[in-house]
Amino acid sequence: MTCTGSSTSSYSPGITNTAQTVNVSYSTTYPTCLSLTNPSLTSASNSSSITISTSCTALPSGSGTSTITFNTGQTMTYSFTYVTAEANGEAVVTQTGTVTGGLFTGSTVARQVTYLTSDLAACSAPSGLTSITGLTLLNVIP
Repeated sequence: MTCTGSSTSSYSPGITNTAQTVNVSYSTTYPTCLSLTNPSLTSASNSSSITISTSCTALPSGSGTSTITFNTGQTMTYSFTYVTAEANGEAVVTQTGTVTGGLFTGSTVARQVTYLTSDLAACSAPSGLTSITGLTLLNVIP
């Protein structure tokens, strides 16, 4: 199964050039999903949060869990590890993991979010960078 969409990350307090503890809230919508084994799955969404220590110059990594809700009301929960890389002014967050509950249990998950980091000037402002939006690709592999 493959889904595409967009993800917004909100930071509280805003991320600055100095490392600090930040609560990160993620909200993702997948308006387009394609599943050959379950064609009734046509869209999805999820939201989650995590607390990390980061700054505008850091490339965070770690682990977590997330639950995706499909248009049918069915869910999929997965555990993952993630890494962040920077390339050509974009931050690319890659998650890999395993579905632990709901639809597709036991399958492998690969999720990538590409954030255009065009508002880096906000990193120098007292309020910092408070949110960023990027394109998301989700693959669930049996």
